Amino acid sequence: MHQADGFSDQVPQEFEFFGYPMLLPSKHVLTEFFQPQSAYYQPYRESGMVKIAQALQRLGRRGTAIDIGANIGDTCAILHRNCGLRIVSIDASDFFFPYLVRNIQRNFADRATAQQAFVLAGRSDAPKGLYHWGGTAKAVDAPFSEHCPAIAIADLLATVENTALLKVDIDGFDIELIDGLFAAADAGDTPAPTFPIYFEYEFANGGPDAIRARCALSLGFFERAASAGYTRAFVWDDPGRFYGLLDVGNPQALRNAINYMGHFRHRGIYGYDMCLVHASDTAFAAALCDLLQPDLVLPLPAPG
Repeated sequence: MHQADGFSDQVPQEFEFFGYPMLLPSKHVLTEFFQPQSAYYQPYRESGMVKIAQALQRLGRRGTAIDIGANIGDTCAILHRNCGLRIVSIDASDFFFPYLVRNIQRNFADRATAQQAFVLAGRSDAPKGLYHWGGTAKAVDAPFSEHCPAIAIADLLATVENTALLKVDIDGFDIELIDGLFAAADAGDTPAPTFPIYFEYEFANGGPDAIRARCALSLGFFERAASAGYTRAFVWDDPGRFYGLLDVGNPQALRNAINYMGHFRHRGIYGYDMCLVHASDTAFAAALCDLLQPDLVLPLPAPG
C-alpha cells in the first residue's frame, strides 16, 4: 500500500453521520468537517448530494445509485437517509474497503452492497497505484498493489439494473472516468446514459501552468457532455455552498466558474461538486431547482 508517513497508524473510531453510527479511521478528515470547533468546519458540506437524493425521492425514482469512490460509505449514508434507491458502493482501497463493508453491514444492508474494484475509463486502461493520505486514496503513477479486480465503467454499468444515479469521487480523475462512459456510449458498448451524474471537479495541484492545463482539458470534457445531452450542471463549491446552474453548452459560463474557483490567490477551495442533468430529464431538474429555492436570493429559471 502506498501511503503517507503515519497513515497506517490509525485505529477505528465511531462517528455519527446523518444519524448512523459509522466506523472510520481515527485521522479521517470527515470528522473535522462537521465539528464547529474544527478549523475545517464546513456546515454545508454534502448539501448537494442531500438535495439530489431528495429530488429523486420526491419524484419516486426507483433503481440503483452507483457510488464509485465510496470510501467508508458516507455517500451511502446520505442516500439511504434521503431516498429509496438501492446502492452499489465501490472502492478499490484495501485500507478503506473493510470500513465500507462494516458500515454497510451495520447500517445499510437492506438496500446497499459493497464491491471492491478499481474502475477504469476504458477496457484498455490499466489500474494505478493508490496513495493513501488524509481520508482518501488517490490514484498515482505507481504500481497497482490493491487486492481487487479492475473493471471498465461500461462493464460495471452492465452489471447494474436500472441505474438511477451515478456518483464519482476518485480524487482528480472523475472527468476522465465519466468521459470513458461517454466514449463507450458513442462506440455502442453501453446504452447512452440519461441518469444524473454527480462528481467532483477538482483542480490540479501544482503551479499556475498545471492548473491552466487541467482547466483547458476540462473544457473538452464539458463539450462532450453537452454533445451527450447533458446540457445542465448544478454546481456547489467544495464546502457545499450552491454556486449556480450552468449551461454546459456555454463555454463562457464554464470559464467564469473555472476562473472563480481556480483563482490562484484563494486556494482554500479546491473544486466543485457538480451534477450533470440530461436534457430529457426536466422533471429531475425542476425538482432540484424547487428544493434549492429556499436558500437562494433570486429564483432559478424553470427548466425548459
